[in-house]
Amino acid sequence: MIDVVKRKEVGKIPLKPYFGPHGITVSKDGSRVYATCERSQSVVEIDTLSRKVVRSFPTDQRGTHMLVLSPDEKKLFTANIGGGSVSVIDLEKGAVSATIKTGKGCEGIDITPDGKEVWVSNARENTLSIIDSSSHKIMANVPCGDFPIRVKIVPGGELALISCAGSNDLAVFNVAERKLIKRISTGTTPVGILVEPDGRRAFVANTRSNKVIVLDLESLEIVGSISAGNTPDGLALATSD
Repeated sequence: MIDVVKRKEVGKIPLKPYFGPHGITVSKDGSRVYATCERSQSVVEIDTLSRKVVRSFPTDQRGTHMLVLSPDEKKLFTANIGGGSVSVIDLEKGAVSATIKTGKGCEGIDITPDGKEVWVSNARENTLSIIDSSSHKIMANVPCGDFPIRVKIVPGGELALISCAGSNDLAVFNVAERKLIKRISTGTTPVGILVEPDGRRAFVANTRSNKVIVLDLESLEIVGSISAGNTPDGLALATSD
């Protein structure tokens, strides 16, 4: 746990006996943190007040890597790289309610703002799978760029951004039509994507270029870059009232 203002560590949350934490998401009120534990094929729920794991959800899928929380905070969806699948965790029932086979290397994942669709990228099949969040059925499989590794849907829900690490570009899709509308060359190995809450700009981490690309989401043009440390990947935005 890091104090963003002071830029110093203020504590640690032990996860043992769960190992290999990777993906992380936080509830709206900040009381709960959910994290994937790849080596344990599980997702853990952490109480931020007590700083303890209060529940765990075994996916029994290899490489439970990234996860997303539904807008109503009733479900979690995880992308399982080795399993080529998405696990659905029902937080009210406290159990995995479905495992959806998508494609090899299922990794990037996001959910539309209305909570109706989950978009996942199958990196080793160069496809996207679009899932109905209620029925847990795959609604469409869409071709994408080379090695799509992350998915981010903009706050308004009209666009989906997919970083394609193999083709060194960002694929921009119209969500309603599920159609590719533009490919944007970003440099070498784009991975992490961050979109500002107002939906005006996106930031794309270029792992091998050691920089972060700044994208104007209105013009869909690159407007700058930020030098970073070695191999930037995950991105987060610190905000204040």
